[in-house]
Amino acid sequence: MKKRIILLTKAMLQLNNEAMDRHISIMEGQSAGYDFFEVVKPAVDEADRLTAEWKALVLKWIQLEKPKYIYPIQIETTIDHFEQLILQSYFPDLKKKRFKNMKESNEYIFNNILTEIEGD
Repeated sequence: MKKRIILLTKAMLQLNNEAMDRHISIMEGQSAGYDFFEVVKPAVDEADRLTAEWKALVLKWIQLEKPKYIYPIQIETTIDHFEQLILQSYFPDLKKKRFKNMKESNEYIFNNILTEIEGD
């Protein structure tokens, strides 16, 4: 279970960083819009698939291991932020500061989980 959590968390961390890069390129006008059905929807579907599996495993891990600074409510919030981040990264509507805050919030939780599991 821990190896799968590590793998999924690293994948989500990578997608988190890619979303930030994509959002910046759109905001700076370096990238044109994306086709919803060809690009956006598949990316959001992949994020949903990842978060569903990650959530189940991480919540089970929290219940079993009781890590000191990671709580179920943080996992729920991280999932919400992650899914919004992936979706909004394709559109220039969200302010850069708000987007950056969501990205860093996700990154904090992902890194804490990796530190806790890999530190065992």
